[in-house]
Amino acid sequence: MKLTPTEGYIAKHMAVKVPFLPVRGRAEQTLFAKMIASGPLLNYEDMAIRWCKLVNGVSIFPKLPVYLRTYETEYKRNRAAREAAKKAAEGSKILTNINKITMPEPSAVSEVPPGAAAEVPGACGGSGRAAGEKGGGRRAEAEE
Repeated sequence: MKLTPTEGYIAKHMAVKVPFLPVRGRAEQTLFAKMIASGPLLNYEDMAIRWCKLVNGVSIFPKLPVYLRTYETEYKRNRAAREAAKKAAEGSKILTNINKITMPEPSAVSEVPPGAAAEVPGACGGSGRAAGEKGGGRRAEAEE
């Protein structure tokens, strides 16, 4: 068994050879998924006992039933996210193709020179009149 200093410390203070830790790492996540997929579980206590038979002290550590129960929530959320991404992948491909057809290439879009927006009538809340020109709007009426 290869325990890190932290794992050794935990094991020593728990008076066990290998510490009980929450589900972590790829190997434990894969084992959890296989156990869930293998069929209906009687309860988390039985799952924890089956888990302990597979402990190697390197990548698989023993689990308390509470660790398996709390990890199941995370597992279900992650699985749902993967399934949603898989379902959305085809729609994403279709949208990408539509965008390629309907949207101009970024290099084809002409840049607006600085200050050009001020010359466009109505742009940025302007009246479209040159500076000092009267007419239009409440401010102009108040000045008259």
